Amino acid sequence: MEKEGFIVYKSFYEPIKELSLEHKGLLLVAIFEYQVNNRIIDLPSECRMAFKFFKNQFDLDVKKYTKICEKRAAAGTKRRNKKTRKYSQKGK
Repeated sequence: MEKEGFIVYKSFYEPIKELSLEHKGLLLVAIFEYQVNNRIIDLPSECRMAFKFFKNQFDLDVKKYTKICEKRAAAGTKRRNKKTRKYSQKGK
C-alpha cells in the first residue's frame, strides 16, 4: 500500500532557514519530486546539502512504515488462521 503523505519535521527548519526564497522553492520541488515520482532532481549545492537531510529522514520513515505494515499484515494473517482453525474444528 502506497503512503498518501509524508512528514516534514520542525527540526529541519534550522538547516534551511537561511536559504534564499528561490532555493527554498527549489528544495520544495525536489522534496515533492522525490516523494511523488521517486526522482532526485539536480540542485545547487546549498539546496543539495539541505535535501540530503530530508531524504535521509524520508528513507528512515519509509523503512519504519514498511516494518509496521509487515507486522500488522503478519498479525492479521495469524488472526485469520486462528479463526479458520477454530471454525473448522467446530464441524468435527
